[in-house]
Amino acid sequence: MIVRIAGIVPALLFLCGMLVGCGGGSDVGNPCVPVTGTVTIRLSSGEKAPGARVVLARRGADPGFSSETYPVPEDDISLMVRAIYFDTTYADINGNFSFDSIHPGAYTLVASYHNLVALETFEHSTGMEDPIAMVVDDPATVTLRNYTEIDLEEDHFIAARIVGTEYVDSADTNGEITLHDVPSGTLNLVLYRTSLKREHFYGLKAEPGCEAELYTLPDLPAERWTPHPCGWREPLGLPYVLENIINSDQAPDTNLAYNRVIRDMQIQFSHGMDAFSTGKAVHGYSDGDSVVIDTLWWEGGNLLNVRLCTVDSSGSCRTGEDRFLQGVTYGVTIDTTAQTDLGVHFAYEAYIRFVPFP
Repeated sequence: MIVRIAGIVPALLFLCGMLVGCGGGSDVGNPCVPVTGTVTIRLSSGEKAPGARVVLARRGADPGFSSETYPVPEDDISLMVRAIYFDTTYADINGNFSFDSIHPGAYTLVASYHNLVALETFEHSTGMEDPIAMVVDDPATVTLRNYTEIDLEEDHFIAARIVGTEYVDSADTNGEITLHDVPSGTLNLVLYRTSLKREHFYGLKAEPGCEAELYTLPDLPAERWTPHPCGWREPLGLPYVLENIINSDQAPDTNLAYNRVIRDMQIQFSHGMDAFSTGKAVHGYSDGDSVVIDTLWWEGGNLLNVRLCTVDSSGSCRTGEDRFLQGVTYGVTIDTTAQTDLGVHFAYEAYIRFVPFP
């Protein structure tokens, strides 16, 4: 902790830090009390996790890309306290851990044991005696993607962190950010535009061993972004493209042939879709050719097949190996009139693109 004292009274004060630092002595009259707990492995036997690494942080701990200080008033003296964001300990042979003299407040605990992880949030109060039970499980992956490639006036995100943890990563050349080997559960995220400019997103759900995604639009607030959790999907949740298969070389493919009709792409939606509204929402496009939708057909309620028509100079669809021009980007957009069979609409346009192979 770095303390700067401003004022006329030349005194040195010691106070509970942003995370730790209440000091020893008797607990009588001391609001700072230990945090204790046990780490186990998710097995039916309840096997302990000896030597597990446990990190404690203030619930909103976010060191970002620069040091931060916080003003703390104390009578006529102004203190500037630099936050101690994280404190680390290791579990003993029985999986037990303890942090001494922790000030009351909201905290996050992250435990890791070999390749297993866990995350717990809790409210710490004076006199708290119940230990925190943590169960490590398979990690998840969280990927943040932009909905659009258009350059906007708003700064794009350059990095993301799971709030209250050490999990942080920067954007790649495509603007995507991937956080690997993170604890599963309900995660809160902070996205950085710059070291001082940030957005928060609360409540992204990630299942053990799965990949959760968050699609963002940098020029819109976080409540307009769309989470794509893995695992069970809420029937009234926002629909999105779960997976797509593209036949970009036009060779006959048994996986993309249906009644002898070659599909250019197969789109799987996260929810059962209304065929009429979703069919009208799909449009062909190209950055250097004329293209329209030739045929759409469904397999079940959430699997849509698309065949494109590239138009020649006479207005007819080109056929054979010359259907697509080499080096030209083709694809479809799915606009916001697409909806599930329960009436929930797409949040934003989805884009699926491909460039034909030589």
